[in-house]
Amino acid sequence: MSASQSSETAPQFTSRVAETLSLIPNAEFQLLWDVCASHDSALPLYRTAVDGLSADWRGRRVWMHPPEGAALAPWVAKAATGGAEICICLLPAQIEAGWFADHVCNNPAAEIRFVHRRQSGGARHALPMMIVIFRGSQ
Repeated sequence: MSASQSSETAPQFTSRVAETLSLIPNAEFQLLWDVCASHDSALPLYRTAVDGLSADWRGRRVWMHPPEGAALAPWVAKAATGGAEICICLLPAQIEAGWFADHVCNNPAAEIRFVHRRQSGGARHALPMMIVIFRGSQ
């Protein structure tokens, strides 16, 4: 993955939110691939020679915490249409954003769980966050 496409998921956020707070319980989703992984990711990694955005997600169980800003939209589009069996996304809660309107809002394959700042496990984010779950995206 190129440095410009990397977005590290803080291990304390992933482990505490995913397991303690059950917002993204790995026992439920059995995630196998962190497509935005850093070497310090708290989730098991399926490493490929290509970057996560260019990889084939079809039939896979995916976790992603993509880079924020202008680089975010292609990741959300891929999550919504890339064919993953399930894709769990940690995203800024920007419901006014174009990517939200285009790929999350009114998408029957998308489930939204807002993350209260007190549930962030000590992780610092400039924006409120949400978990978006795409099931069977096509």
